[in-house]
Amino acid sequence: MLQEKEIIESLIKVNVFTPENCSKEELLVIESSRNRIRELFYEVIKTAMEVKFWDESIKSIVITDQYYADIDKQAKEWDIPFKLTREKEYFGISKTLFNYNRKNPERIIFFPTQIINFEKKFTHLVFGQIFSVYSDRLLPTSLVVVGGLAVPLPSLSDYDKCALTEWLPINYAKQIEITVFKNYKNELDANTVFHGFCRKLKKCLFEYNSDDRDNHFRIRRFWDKTFLSFMTLITRMIEIKTVNGELGFTNEKYKNQLLAILQEVDSLTGICKVGSDISDISVIQQCVKDIFQIFEIELRETVGKKDFGIHFSKNPKDYFKGELVDTEPRFVCFIDIIGFQKMIDDYESDDSSVILQDIQEAFDQSMKVIKGREPSKYSETTKNLEYRLFSDCVSVSIPYFDNQDDFLANFNLLSVFVRGFQYVMMSKGFFTRGGISMGSYYSNENMIFSKGLVNAYLLEKEKALYPRIIVDKRIIEKLRSYDRSNIFYLNIHKYLISDWEETVFINPIIQSMDTIEQMEKWKDKIKLENEDDDEYSKLLNPLLDKAFGLISSRKEEIKLSDNDVKKTIEEHIKSNKLKLLYEKNEKDLSKYLWLEEFLTWLENDGNANLKFKYLFRQTEPEPNIAHKLIK
Repeated sequence: MLQEKEIIESLIKVNVFTPENCSKEELLVIESSRNRIRELFYEVIKTAMEVKFWDESIKSIVITDQYYADIDKQAKEWDIPFKLTREKEYFGISKTLFNYNRKNPERIIFFPTQIINFEKKFTHLVFGQIFSVYSDRLLPTSLVVVGGLAVPLPSLSDYDKCALTEWLPINYAKQIEITVFKNYKNELDANTVFHGFCRKLKKCLFEYNSDDRDNHFRIRRFWDKTFLSFMTLITRMIEIKTVNGELGFTNEKYKNQLLAILQEVDSLTGICKVGSDISDISVIQQCVKDIFQIFEIELRETVGKKDFGIHFSKNPKDYFKGELVDTEPRFVCFIDIIGFQKMIDDYESDDSSVILQDIQEAFDQSMKVIKGREPSKYSETTKNLEYRLFSDCVSVSIPYFDNQDDFLANFNLLSVFVRGFQYVMMSKGFFTRGGISMGSYYSNENMIFSKGLVNAYLLEKEKALYPRIIVDKRIIEKLRSYDRSNIFYLNIHKYLISDWEETVFINPIIQSMDTIEQMEKWKDKIKLENEDDDEYSKLLNPLLDKAFGLISSRKEEIKLSDNDVKKTIEEHIKSNKLKLLYEKNEKDLSKYLWLEEFLTWLENDGNANLKFKYLFRQTEPEPNIAHKLIK
């Protein structure tokens, strides 16, 4: 017995930090804590040995204040990769490191002292970690995948084998726990864990579409990260499952497929327990394919080849719409309607006021501006544009992927909407200021939760000052890093203007002629790409000439319409100036003086008392011939 006691005590390493200048009383408390921890783990290890579920490869159990640092130090000593689970839905309370030496296996189990308590529930968790190590011996050699997910695997079959090397031992350990602790119940919630997986899957989808590298690399990177999260999802479901196979999972859309995977894991565990090898994993492979099919991600294998492909059945921005409470990266514009309180007072006191209708009309006309300007391939994108009016503020947002094409396309769409809204509002005598930023964003019918909105609000509050919508410097830095021909392709160069303090803002004065010029560019490009000597071009090019000829014939009429709107805006500015002069309101007066100077600069090719300049030079760069922005 003495030898057993010494062996068990030698396995327990308690690293509790002792602060300097401790009093004797404090030292006694710390030492008492160390002793209680040793006693707890001594009893757990002794019980595991008695029920014959102790694995000799466990060289020590380390309970430490320096949890992450000690794990990192040991991983470097063994030269092995490791990952710690730190998520919103689940926090790993222990970590087992393995030296990956099958001839001389060694494992060390780590626990942070911060989560140590002396309740029965925690004792069960410690047993569970020990049982998981013991159950690793269950695996047949046919399932051992060299390197695991540390390296890209050649086939879907290899990924499934890698998953089974985790799922089968965990499932066996769970069965041992139920045998030893008759009333054991895991307190994790299946719905919360599943929600966590959906969040990670959506993040992987956005990362896939934000990666500029070749598609093969992007697919493999996406699948490596997604499958690792999926492995964790099934592992947690195994831990949650009751002795009767129940999960307490309420999402009927995915429930049957999750249960099918768990049932097959039970079946394969039973085969391993009797010492048989696993020669057929086709059922688990089909189960994995089926559940991803429900996620609308199709896994495709070619007969006779190990490689595989992935097909996404819809735009990644549309995954989990209405299902998932989580943020996504968006451009966000925050707009403040200047003098809104007075507008409400006027509306309440005047039954003939049409202020509310005018504001709604500004939104509607802004959408028409986009639909009139956009290439047909943008139609899928505009449905993601979201706008809200609350109090005297407007929030407009659109999601984006962090790659050049999508970043530019969606920034441009947001800017076109914002310009349209500002322009229509000014034509009706309402003036606005705001900021455009980017960041996390989530909204539903009751709330908005967004770092991007906070950023945009701070820009409006601290920087905008005048009736203008300024652009976050981070966005400007990204735009400057992109190919200038793409900037010109979308006419972004025509509406980004910088003032004397290098503050960049959106030019709200829309020139309908810009649209015509852009359309003519598209026409010339199409004609350039189609030689006149083929039958298709002989039919297409005359039709293009005729269609654009009709538009060009109305240029003068369109210019007159633009001029009428500008005159109306100038009259509203003049009216507000006179009113503020009468009221001696110099603070608000300065806003309209600024706007007046800006309009003077626009009209007179740069002649104004205040200094402005276009962010991008106005001469078009040599084109990368017919670069197609929207894929």
